[in-house]
Amino acid sequence: MKLFYFTVLMFKRYLKNIAFMSVIIIIPLCCLFLRFVGMGGDIKIKVGLYSESRADIDMLYEYEGAVRFICYEDLEEMKDDVCGRSIECGHYFTEDLPEVYDGDNMKRAIICYKSPATSFNKVVNEIIFSEFFYGYAYDILETFTYPKTNKADREELYGLYNGFLNTDAVISLDYEYIESSAVETETLNTFGFLRGILGIYIMLGGLLGGFCIIKDFKAGFGKTFSPFLKTVVSYAYFITPALLCGLSAFLGLCLGGNGGLAEALNTFLYSLTAACFGALVYCFFDNEKSLTSVLTAVVLASLIFCPIFTDTGSIIKIAAVLEKLLLPTYYINNSLAAPLAVCFGMSFVCMLVKNRD
Repeated sequence: MKLFYFTVLMFKRYLKNIAFMSVIIIIPLCCLFLRFVGMGGDIKIKVGLYSESRADIDMLYEYEGAVRFICYEDLEEMKDDVCGRSIECGHYFTEDLPEVYDGDNMKRAIICYKSPATSFNKVVNEIIFSEFFYGYAYDILETFTYPKTNKADREELYGLYNGFLNTDAVISLDYEYIESSAVETETLNTFGFLRGILGIYIMLGGLLGGFCIIKDFKAGFGKTFSPFLKTVVSYAYFITPALLCGLSAFLGLCLGGNGGLAEALNTFLYSLTAACFGALVYCFFDNEKSLTSVLTAVVLASLIFCPIFTDTGSIIKIAAVLEKLLLPTYYINNSLAAPLAVCFGMSFVCMLVKNRD
């Protein structure tokens, strides 16, 4: 009952904080903005093309996607635009591609000019390769199968290839290890960028309670409370901002097109976990300077090691260990039961010991 009473008081306190409530309102609006930006089809990567034979690059003008191909009449002009960042990169088709292909020597047939500041060239290279491969695929299939197959077999291969081009099916690869008879399927986990950022945001809400409790306890609040009551009341400082940030994040997810009952429950549990995590951090860092340092370190570590922008853990082994120590990872992967239990148990014991001193 005491926890509920003090939580209500803390809600009133935060609702009167204009700066805090401004952030609570702005976050869902930002999510809505990101949704409309993602739906827009006018944002395209500009890529330059130059070829002595216009026929080589005609097929690229019909490409519909995130890349817009621009034809140049002058190679030097394309290079200047690459240097000036008017285009992300430029591709120079050095010779007539059918003649190069017939000679069985494709090396340096296409030269890419790019700025050191861009990384889109690798994506564009794949797009260009896929478009040209589509154009020459039947010739390649004919070249590599003609000496070994008869006409009926080749027609069957053409049919299979056409079926592959016109299907929306996704290829799944099964890897069999020599040491074991078990077969494992490698799957790609799609990580939510938005949920990762909101996970950090909710975690910050839980840590924010530490600054309020430090200020109030320095002023003498809670001196007459028993250690147990002081521990229970202390949780109100962390639960309130975490739940408000969680509500804001959930509204953001709804406006971003990712709402639902399961998402609401997941966000609620994560908010409680963030509150317990904030209480645990406060037990060891109970002054504003050290708490600010920890907050900064945790945010940076989450951005680097959690699977928000990229799955660092699949590249660096130590990152796979570090990401499991950071809360946003569990929010992204929807596995919150264990982190909530661990954070609550550790924070309650540490808080009780701290309040006995």
